[in-house]
Amino acid sequence: MTLTAAKAKSRRRRAFTKADRFTLSMFVGVPAFLHIVWVWIPALLTIALSFTYWNGVQLSNIRWAGLANYDTIFTASPQFYSALRNNTYWLLWFSF
Repeated sequence: MTLTAAKAKSRRRRAFTKADRFTLSMFVGVPAFLHIVWVWIPALLTIALSFTYWNGVQLSNIRWAGLANYDTIFTASPQFYSALRNNTYWLLWFSF
């Protein structure tokens, strides 16, 4: 075994110091927290609110609608399929 191989084999990995752990937690924790607060919570609340009747002003006026909103979109809204087609075109255009 050569001298460099012996040095490489005997070299131990040092553990993270307290400052290293703090820095790592700041670099990972802060963006993760902001991502959860600004992306995931609003997305999940939007999905939940899509199943309700709400005027968008008072929280006390929220009433459960079930699938009625989706039924209205798919059956009574003539613009829905046109908008869906146009958005599909844009998605395909920007994907390729």
